[in-house]
Amino acid sequence: MVDATKATESLIAMLHKDAGTVRVYEFPGPDVPIRIGENIVMSSFQVSEPQTVRIQVKARKFEFIPDVIQVKAGTPVEPSIVSEDTAHGIACRGLGINERLEKGKETVIRFTPTNAGRYVFSCSVYCGSDHRSMGGELIVN
Repeated sequence: MVDATKATESLIAMLHKDAGTVRVYEFPGPDVPIRIGENIVMSSFQVSEPQTVRIQVKARKFEFIPDVIQVKAGTPVEPSIVSEDTAHGIACRGLGINERLEKGKETVIRFTPTNAGRYVFSCSVYCGSDHRSMGGELIVN
């Protein structure tokens, strides 16, 4: 139970986040303001879904293009990866990703990074003498 005398805009927003719903909160919005008695506890707001970020990625000996990708935490991400020359793979242990990439076939990976940080990804299917150098980084802000 929230003590109405201590409720603030930050407290109400935290309650929404702590309930397990990660959303973008926009102030003010078209919703009716929250009131306790005659007092407005906070400005009105609306909850909107984050827009999915779609990224085109190419895989070929011995590189991913782009090899550095930046996204925001809490934003759904959909890399669409096409291997141009042979079978490759993409693995990112920190995000639980490990997919095989067949030559000429589009592979779409869907995930939502929740924690800021730098996540290294690499080719997970042996593709030749420079296989170990094939990798990149996902930066989550």
